Amino acid sequence: MGKPSGFRALNHPITSAEGMVAHIPDMVGLKPEECLVTAVTRQNMVMVTSRVDLDDIFGDRHYLPSLLDRIQKRFPGATLFNVAVSANPELPPAVAALIQEAFSGQSRNLTLGGFAQAANSSFDGCGKPSRAELAKQFAPPSEEQRETCADLMRAARRRIDLVDRGQWPERAQDLITEDLQLSDADLAELVILMGSRPCKEHLLVRLHTGNAEEYQYQILRALEITPQPMRENVLTMLAFASWTNSGGPITSMAIQALRDEFPGAAELPLLQQLIKEITPPSEWDDVKRMEVWFADETKTVSKFDQIPERHNTTNPPQQEELPQAPAPKGPAI
Repeated sequence: MGKPSGFRALNHPITSAEGMVAHIPDMVGLKPEECLVTAVTRQNMVMVTSRVDLDDIFGDRHYLPSLLDRIQKRFPGATLFNVAVSANPELPPAVAALIQEAFSGQSRNLTLGGFAQAANSSFDGCGKPSRAELAKQFAPPSEEQRETCADLMRAARRRIDLVDRGQWPERAQDLITEDLQLSDADLAELVILMGSRPCKEHLLVRLHTGNAEEYQYQILRALEITPQPMRENVLTMLAFASWTNSGGPITSMAIQALRDEFPGAAELPLLQQLIKEITPPSEWDDVKRMEVWFADETKTVSKFDQIPERHNTTNPPQQEELPQAPAPKGPAI
């Protein structure tokens, strides 16, 4: 995945569809191909960004009207800027016609701010992965990589056990935000720490639009070395980080991976609700104050006991009894 660019979609004015084209890779978090990207704006400021595959649009005539209904319900009066991306120059005009049809079919409390088209090749060298490349990063370690990754986790666990547990949350925060050149050993520590409830809460309450890109970058790197049994917390943190960073495609891929691998994940209903209701990242402070993702106190967040062990140990890990993270202070968004 490309390194954080510092681009903040939520703080960047959009005044035309043509002017939006160059920023699309940063707005959606990947190289756009065969898709429609929509910026939902108010007073030219981006509220949310939507990316949908052209196959979905052409495969279901109700898809666009349904999407517009959801946008209108959540952002009445918003202005939409649309860019269709395709290697086939004939497809974007067809998409534009479908958008006009969806608007002409009924009265909508939305405004079309403009439409532009771009070729897939326009984004070559943009520094972001394609959807196919991103899918490889989401895949669990291969059979050849599993033992190496398990070794990394075992070594990381031994190092972390030497640190006072009260310092774990700050250690996790340092890893996720301070150094973009983390080694695999450091990333393994981050994976272990995200399996600790206090660390997970600490990271979530300090996640905001100003650091979400760094969170997303580090967690996606960590996911590549995470053994399958430990992926639930990493995928969950990635989904929250990418949603806060307006990275819709990455959020959707993380949620789909949770559905496939961990359908009982405690945070999955909340994540799905955020996407279904097109909740803007600007409301993250309100979501955090609800703390609904920690409502199930019986669920053990720690995945320490799922790290593969080479030999039996005389000192098995104990269930965590750590102090709660400080109450959220609500970072400015």
